[in-house]
Amino acid sequence: VKGPWTQQELDFKSLLEQMCKRPENQECADCTSRNPRWAVFNHGIFVCIKCSGQHRNLGAGISKVRSINMDRWRPEQIQQMVGNVRANAELLYNLPSGVKKPNEEDDSGRFKWIQAKYVDRKWARREDQSPIDDEPVQQQAKQAPKQIKAMKVPSVFKPTSPSIQPIPRVARASSLNRPVQNVNSIQPIQKPIQQEMMLDFGAVAPKQVQAQAQNHGSQNQVQPMQKPLTEVQQRYQQVVVQSAVLFGDVLALFDSKKKQIDEEFDLDAVFK
Repeated sequence: VKGPWTQQELDFKSLLEQMCKRPENQECADCTSRNPRWAVFNHGIFVCIKCSGQHRNLGAGISKVRSINMDRWRPEQIQQMVGNVRANAELLYNLPSGVKKPNEEDDSGRFKWIQAKYVDRKWARREDQSPIDDEPVQQQAKQAPKQIKAMKVPSVFKPTSPSIQPIPRVARASSLNRPVQNVNSIQPIQKPIQQEMMLDFGAVAPKQVQAQAQNHGSQNQVQPMQKPLTEVQQRYQQVVVQSAVLFGDVLALFDSKKKQIDEEFDLDAVFK
């Protein structure tokens, strides 16, 4: 969107800056990096640029990423920003006491953490578990909606429930065009380049899985792998995944810089 920012957009930008300065939001929701400048608004969290690249790689069906100060925010997006404490209270409800989020320099750990937390929802609160009743968490969750209400956001954008709705597991799997994975095993996202790599090692493609299921009468008889990977093949897989992650980070950085240039310069006038 080109043109000057509206007053509402400037107000939203100011609100996000204020939320980032709160102690609970001064560290990335998914690693130890400080002063995050990106947000995943459908999860209500603030993240660093590296984690934002990982979330972009998940696709918009799972994570929707925005820059805090370079993107224009809409009311329904702002309304979902409950903050890191409230969001993690739901997403990490069942996290074992000895498990911690990865260090900011641990790219491999970051990939596994985000995959387990948002794709597999390995530690998320289940429907049969009691809602979060911790007073500080509830207090933080109410602060952002109150500030937004003070801005006179149209009522059509007011949320119907403060809780974060879980993404249906079948929908997540189908959106990635791959079979549902075992929640106890963390596998790389089946992006096209990674899917081609797995086929080289003897894996079964999604279409082949469906064909085999029809022939055998049940998908339970389909074996996902025809043969185990050798040590060299596993290492090759890791290198390809890390390269794909780095490429996503570069695209995210390029996208942010391009938006900054578009806002500072009138390119039509410059090259006229």
